[in-house]
Amino acid sequence: WSDRFFLSLLIPRSLRRAALIIAPSQFTKDEIVKYYGIDPQKIAVVPNAIGEEFLGIVPEDPTRDRAIREKYHLPEQFVIAVGTLQPRKNIPFLIEAFAALRKRLPDMRLVLVGNRDAHHTDKRINHAIAIHALKNAVVFPGFIEQQDLPHVIRLATVFALPSLYEGFGIPMLEAMSQGVPVAAADIPSLREVGGEAALYFDPASVASCAEKLYTLSIDQKERQALRSAGKERLMHYSWKKSAADLLEAYVGII
Repeated sequence: WSDRFFLSLLIPRSLRRAALIIAPSQFTKDEIVKYYGIDPQKIAVVPNAIGEEFLGIVPEDPTRDRAIREKYHLPEQFVIAVGTLQPRKNIPFLIEAFAALRKRLPDMRLVLVGNRDAHHTDKRINHAIAIHALKNAVVFPGFIEQQDLPHVIRLATVFALPSLYEGFGIPMLEAMSQGVPVAAADIPSLREVGGEAALYFDPASVASCAEKLYTLSIDQKERQALRSAGKERLMHYSWKKSAADLLEAYVGII
């Protein structure tokens, strides 16, 4: 109820009163215009970027790799998803697609990084794991220290982002920074952020998702192509550039 109160009453009021609104993507700007009837001239798009800990690929170090795997109970081969576990993240769908993937790659595991005990965690996640008998194939590493997260992501085989709705998609850029190929839901915001540097699937089609996960798990040519494209894509995003864009937007209303 508190979220609904905030979104239905406080947000519209703030949007109307504001001299300037900052949106992280063109998609978010379009949504503000569509649902709140705000003048688009009042909205500036200032993209997000990745944190300093993700600037530069974590170097390979077998000793550290083992330590990180032991610390977070990570398997040798795994698909990873990072973020909250709320319903819009579409995690039960990902679990179902992973179940299909496991029929072709039985050694693959799924690592879900997020707070399993949060009040808004999708209640269907445990059910999806149970009905597909994946208790031993889905890993919840729990809280990951910020300095360890780039290393954890680098160890993954594929990064999955199955969200039904996003305003931007920072995890996509974080995965690209570590050279991990991304399979993402084909929704406007993720297309906007990822461009041609990811493989996209229909977030309502389990078969589509499973096929993209399989391709990125075994096709070395495709994996390398996305790594290269990811490096180029990252050049579009930096906090320095975003700061300059933000300053320009502020100066424009003075």
